[in-house]
Amino acid sequence: GEKFLYAVKIFQLLIIAQIFLILSIPASNAIIYFFKKPQYSTIITIPQVALLFLLNLYFIPRDPLHGATYSLTIVTFLSIISQYYFYFRFLKAKNK
Repeated sequence: GEKFLYAVKIFQLLIIAQIFLILSIPASNAIIYFFKKPQYSTIITIPQVALLFLLNLYFIPRDPLHGATYSLTIVTFLSIISQYYFYFRFLKAKNK
């Protein structure tokens, strides 16, 4: 009913965040296992946690219902960009 209408947008945003997360798995696994550079996974993860914290501080007071999902979606989107950046950088270096 109407009680659950608020949950629909939250669910949609969480699905988008999960899509970004799932799409980043091949690059992440390649960086860790194929290129044998797990330290880059840490380099990517630490700023993600800090950014998630800061974005939560910004978004949650402005929109308590959706703020955390906005933060998570932004962080996972930036994560996929950074992981594929390192993936293509390592791939290019390996092919030289």
